[in-house]
Amino acid sequence: MQITVVGRHFEVTEAVRKHTTAKVEHLVRLSKSITKIEALLKNEDKKNQCELIISIKNSSSIVINVDHDDMYAAIDLAVDKADVQLRRHKEKVSDHHRGGGAKAAGAEE
Repeated sequence: MQITVVGRHFEVTEAVRKHTTAKVEHLVRLSKSITKIEALLKNEDKKNQCELIISIKNSSSIVINVDHDDMYAAIDLAVDKADVQLRRHKEKVSDHHRGGGAKAAGAEE
């Protein structure tokens, strides 16, 4: 799994890079099918933006955009949104009726 932190119109300090990496590594625990996470940190029009692009194996990418006055808060909010999106994606992909076929019908008789 690859984690990339890139700054656009923003110099990514070591502290910001460590904070972003630590927060994003939490997302990997939610889904084993994540292949790549790219964090784009931007500073445009006096607003800090954090964009997370999460690539998932055998599926489309999840993109999250967050604007905030504080870069650390933008990163935290983006990771929180990504957490919700990944949980929703995991529920959508998983088969909730697995193992209920013949066993359930045989148990009733």
